[in-house]
Amino acid sequence: MNKFKFIIKGILLWTTAFVTIFFIAGIDSIYDNGYFFQSLIAVVVMIFCCHKLISEEEFKKVTFYNLLKLDEDEWIYR
Repeated sequence: MNKFKFIIKGILLWTTAFVTIFFIAGIDSIYDNGYFFQSLIAVVVMIFCCHKLISEEEFKKVTFYNLLKLDEDEWIYR
């Protein structure tokens, strides 16, 4: 895997996460200023790009899933 592509995908993922959080936190002012639909479309497009471009393996690497030793089976029975 090309490291440059991996870095760009990581930037896309984390930027999307922060933009989504800021959109949810500032929904009142976004709606009052009339930018609701433009912002909503931008957030949806970013989420769609992340979903289509980042594989599950890349997602686990970018979010440090493997380093935290999180296992799906471990959380089911707690």
